[in-house]
Amino acid sequence: MASKVQSDLRNFLHACRTVSIVWALVGAIVALVGILGFFFSLFMLRFSADSLFLFFYGGLWMFTCAFIHIRCQSWIPLAESAQYAVLRERMLVWVVLGLLFGVISGLLLLIVYLHTDLAENAESPTAPVSTPPPPSNQTKP
Repeated sequence: MASKVQSDLRNFLHACRTVSIVWALVGAIVALVGILGFFFSLFMLRFSADSLFLFFYGGLWMFTCAFIHIRCQSWIPLAESAQYAVLRERMLVWVVLGLLFGVISGLLLLIVYLHTDLAENAESPTAPVSTPPPPSNQTKP
């Protein structure tokens, strides 16, 4: 079962890596539209805060997804070597940032984050539960 769990984690991380680079490109397009809109509004002598918002949000979106793409490459060996606690620790900030700025990448990272807990529980053997000895009926002197 552990190999299937590791395989699932690796597949999710590869999918997240692919999706995040696509979202980084979309974020770059949004940032480009925002900056072009800003320059167009300056040319027309009408200031537009919407275009600045698009520029900054698109830039954050692009950089967050690009960093998630880069970080996924370093998380794959952790999933393959079953270092799930370290993997969860390193992913937590990127899950939150991914949910804020690259929704689909963040959702995939959240699935991986939750899946690491399942993987860790599936791999750790549970100790057999022993029943306590019956109480003795001896009286104290």
